[in-house]
Amino acid sequence: MQLELSPEMVARPLEPCEPVYRVVECACGRSVKKDGCNRLDCPTCRSHLSARRGSSVLDRLERRSSGAPICYTVFTFPESVRERFSVRSEFDAARKRAWWILLELGAAWAFCAVHPVGEDGQKFHPHLNFLWVPREGFRPFVDVEWLRAQWSVVIGVSVSVVYHAFSGKARKVAHWARYVSRTFPGWHWWTGPVRWYGHYPRITRKPCPCPKCGLYPRYIGTIPVSECRYWETEGFLLGIPPPWERESFGVREHAGHYQQE
Repeated sequence: MQLELSPEMVARPLEPCEPVYRVVECACGRSVKKDGCNRLDCPTCRSHLSARRGSSVLDRLERRSSGAPICYTVFTFPESVRERFSVRSEFDAARKRAWWILLELGAAWAFCAVHPVGEDGQKFHPHLNFLWVPREGFRPFVDVEWLRAQWSVVIGVSVSVVYHAFSGKARKVAHWARYVSRTFPGWHWWTGPVRWYGHYPRITRKPCPCPKCGLYPRYIGTIPVSECRYWETEGFLLGIPPPWERESFGVREHAGHYQQE
């Protein structure tokens, strides 16, 4: 059977990274930091975002019960059904049922990331990557043949490929977290955000304290790139103060974030 995907099922053209100037304030005064756009479809920010996501995933995995292993399960989609599961509603339904299968195996909570392509990075080859923690009293050893049979029923094929492994070694778990957390610029429009299932540990992150005053900086807002570029080229020569030091650079709260007025 020849797979005939719609023309939309390809990586979309990548847009250049547009830097962002973020302003923070502490007892030392205001400062500005030039940062990337941090878009998941940005090729420039890809390595940074992948590393940050991997670190966050690993942080939660390390908060599991002492001695509990981490299981890594990958559900694949044979080429014969990829056209059907290129439809988001069909794919999302299959992802939910994959989690139900892991619940039957004793999963307590899990992280799931979608990889839309294989190792070549071009051909549409979706697969579900689950990193999960078993409930107390459940062993990480699973009947892989049963697992594959259940997944075959979900996607409507006679034979399917499901990979399963487990480990309690920190180095191995860290490698899995980094690999699974990769971003795919050009495909984010289809993969969407990562998902957490079950009663996973909650994490509250704080910014790093200022090395001089020791206080946590407060986020003030962002400055338009065009304004910063103008000041970098003309403002210094004309004696114009940096935009982040102007009194007109105010603060207002909007949807839980501070933005420039």
